[in-house]
Amino acid sequence: MLGAGGGEWGEEPLDCDLRLSGTPVSIGAALDGTATISPAERVTVGDETVSARPLRIALDVTGDLSGTWTETIWIDEDNLPVRIHRDLSLSGPATFGETSELDLLDRTPRT
Repeated sequence: MLGAGGGEWGEEPLDCDLRLSGTPVSIGAALDGTATISPAERVTVGDETVSARPLRIALDVTGDLSGTWTETIWIDEDNLPVRIHRDLSLSGPATFGETSELDLLDRTPRT
């Protein structure tokens, strides 16, 4: 069992079905891969350094959509995602690609 807040670490298989329907097309795809959580790393958020565990999701996509989806989410001790790296490359009725790196700038709530 994978745990974010300091528990177990390791790899688990993932097997998901995606179904989307609407106009003008409906699609279905299978997403198969792994979720791997690793020991904590030090991550900079604003002017502080926090401990965060990387959760890596790696999926192969087949069906009406095909390609790969890889995403790593660094989760801090409060289960807050402090960093996300995503790489998608999908083909089907349309071709879609995304590479993004998102970093939390501040852990302090503001109202």
